[in-house]
Amino acid sequence: MMMFGGLPQLLTQIGDDKKSDFLRRLYRTVYLRDLYERNDITLKPEFEELSKTVASSIGAPVNALNIANTFKSVSNVQNITDKTVSVYLEYMQNAFLIEKSERYDIKGRKYIGSLSKYYYQDIGLHYLWTGVPR
Repeated sequence: MMMFGGLPQLLTQIGDDKKSDFLRRLYRTVYLRDLYERNDITLKPEFEELSKTVASSIGAPVNALNIANTFKSVSNVQNITDKTVSVYLEYMQNAFLIEKSERYDIKGRKYIGSLSKYYYQDIGLHYLWTGVPR
């Protein structure tokens, strides 16, 4: 099963635990560090929680306002706004971590301005957060 994704170095890792550890280290040392430095992200725990939220909502429409409100009510984080969530999602797209999918009206030949869906570029990173193969 391809639950760990398609990164070539995964072939050198023996066992599921080592593969998961490799993905976790890769995510923290390459993706997160690059995103934090390149975009001067100050809300690091919130950014990581957003990564997990996107992974758990694969295939579901995502609303930045709802995510920000959830952060405020559940996590008691008051300094994150829907604009911040949108910007963070854009940062993740620019780093090729996630891909945005917009609805397209075939008859009208235009994108519909409704909620978008986000998918992780690599299935292993999705599995890292959810534990569920896509």
